[in-house]
Amino acid sequence: MAQTLIVTNISKTVPHSANQIIQSVGRLPPHQSKTIYEENGSARPTAFRIVHSRNMPNRVCVPLTFAGQLTSPAPQGRYYVTGTQVAGNFRLTSYPFELKEDDKKDDNGDETESAAKTTTTITSFETPNGPELPPISNFKEGLFYCDGLNVDCPFKVTGDWTWSLHRFDDNFEVAMSNGIALEIYFFLGPTAFPPPWPGTHVLELIRLTVPDYGVVAGLAWDQVESRVVKLIVSRLWDLGGMDLRYDIESGSPKYLKGNTFLLGAMLRREHNQCNCFDLAAFVYTAFKSLGRRGEGDDVSGYLVTGTRIS
Repeated sequence: MAQTLIVTNISKTVPHSANQIIQSVGRLPPHQSKTIYEENGSARPTAFRIVHSRNMPNRVCVPLTFAGQLTSPAPQGRYYVTGTQVAGNFRLTSYPFELKEDDKKDDNGDETESAAKTTTTITSFETPNGPELPPISNFKEGLFYCDGLNVDCPFKVTGDWTWSLHRFDDNFEVAMSNGIALEIYFFLGPTAFPPPWPGTHVLELIRLTVPDYGVVAGLAWDQVESRVVKLIVSRLWDLGGMDLRYDIESGSPKYLKGNTFLLGAMLRREHNQCNCFDLAAFVYTAFKSLGRRGEGDDVSGYLVTGTRIS
């Protein structure tokens, strides 16, 4: 039976081309914290762009480092870590690493007497930051990966995750964590928002618009488009609840100023009325939140032109 693995920290590896930024409405530009989970149970939403390995095209790089503690000592050796979303079929795997005691040196750089003794067991560890990985998984590739990912639409893997430590030689599960809540988003390309949201995802919006992994896994965009559209429109309407009413008297927009849509005001429901222009701009903006699907001039995506967003 596997022992308990205590998760002490999960962090982004920075810099990395797969990292993307999430920002909340009405707040200053986000602090570039790389930590997405800490031992005290605090978690931060995080976003990645899907970046494929140059050496293994079927492999997606996920730049994370993981730190954990074992409740009982384990032998030194070669291990790897997996993270699995409890409610879905999504799994991340680390490249193998050596589980070993750090060398202890004195102020002169010489090995101490205690360090000269062989240490055979260890209770805490952290996945390496690049140098100890095999050549096929250099720093730029990412320290975790996901194989066989087949998606044509952004997705999220949220809720409880379990993390396990495995022996590399025989895949034996040495330890497994209790479920910890994480909120992770994956996008196909760069963000699509213009200023004042350049290069960021709006947290309150992507929580409404980005579908779960199970909805889009293994399907082309034209197979899931109608389902995603219905999902987005339904969630946007639910956002207003009973307080949001269609203006049948003056018919004037409440969330549009000229050609600028007031996204933050809409997400905060600053007005209890809207009209068709408000709703059209909101749906348009919602699809912008899915990002782009290409680079440079090839920015084919879900929607790429139209109303400014504020």
